Amino acid sequence: MEGNRWALLIAVAAGCALAGCAVPQRPGSGKAIHLVEGETNAGYWLYLPEDYVKTDGQRPDGQGGPSS
Repeated sequence: MEGNRWALLIAVAAGCALAGCAVPQRPGSGKAIHLVEGETNAGYWLYLPEDYVKTDGQRPDGQGGPSS
């Protein structure tokens, strides 16, 4: 009987962990794109804020981003 309790507890915990969490707020007025990762075919959402979309990813001060 004790083993069944642990199995049930583990199953419930795994179900909660795999379910993820809900995001209650709606995205801003930027751009939301659904993409699929090529190797695993996992889908995900990419959100680009409105200012990023307007400036095509360029910073207003002319400085480079993290990769430059």
